[in-house]
Amino acid sequence: MNAIEIATVAGSYFGLKDLVPRVLGPTADYLGEGLKGLTVKGVNNIQRVFRSAERQLGSRINSNGQVSPRVLKNILNEAYFCDSEVAAEYFGGILASSRSSDGRDDRGAYFAAIVSRLSSYQIRSHYVLYRCFKYVFNGKRLPFNHMELRESASIFIPLMNYIEAMDCKRHEGMTPYLDHACVGLIKESLISDYFAHGQSLFFRVFPATGLEKETHQGIIVAPTRLGLELLLWSHGKGFLPVHQAFFNDTVFEMIPEINLSFDGVLKAPVARDWGPETEPVCI
Repeated sequence: MNAIEIATVAGSYFGLKDLVPRVLGPTADYLGEGLKGLTVKGVNNIQRVFRSAERQLGSRINSNGQVSPRVLKNILNEAYFCDSEVAAEYFGGILASSRSSDGRDDRGAYFAAIVSRLSSYQIRSHYVLYRCFKYVFNGKRLPFNHMELRESASIFIPLMNYIEAMDCKRHEGMTPYLDHACVGLIKESLISDYFAHGQSLFFRVFPATGLEKETHQGIIVAPTRLGLELLLWSHGKGFLPVHQAFFNDTVFEMIPEINLSFDGVLKAPVARDWGPETEPVCI
């Protein structure tokens, strides 16, 4: 059985007979007998990831290319158990970003491993925060030195915007989302710990200063290079240099299930400009 036949059989197991060979190329050879034990639920999860990859590849799917076997292994292992729509979009984007002419580029294995270590709350928080960064700094050229990023690219997000985007349930409260998300994202260097002042929290109550419009609470946070890289890779744009994340023509699709409002989201004052009336207080 040749590579195309194997890929077609593999795609049939996923209900994606034609799509799998087009996304994976010759790497589909690595699929095979192990597919026979897959459950319907797991196959449905894998389908979502491949459909996401197809959409994010766009016209690039018609060019010759293949995905590194290491990337495929990581993504299939995670996609099978991936019930979260946001996580499926992230893995689909990484799969799309990993398609290269010769399959040599295996950077996607690293980014898939990062996403696999994050909970659904942390993945969703990464998406929400970085969509806000994109909104505030779109079309602007920022320095991408770590220290300068922390000073120049911090933003203020009204707390209610975050709560609604995270789909917080009334009986759960905010603590599981705020504390848990910040610890994981800081640990993975996906957001800056600049405003943590040596603590584990980056979320702050922001006194009334006019920044927050009708709310007195919000989040002050800054991006990192790695967090921006993950944004690109998880949206099928891993081939772009990190500074292009804020280019006007670099477009990131909104995930429909996330209700994210940008009202009141804006650049925060740098720490050296804080005074007694604006000093953030830890929640």
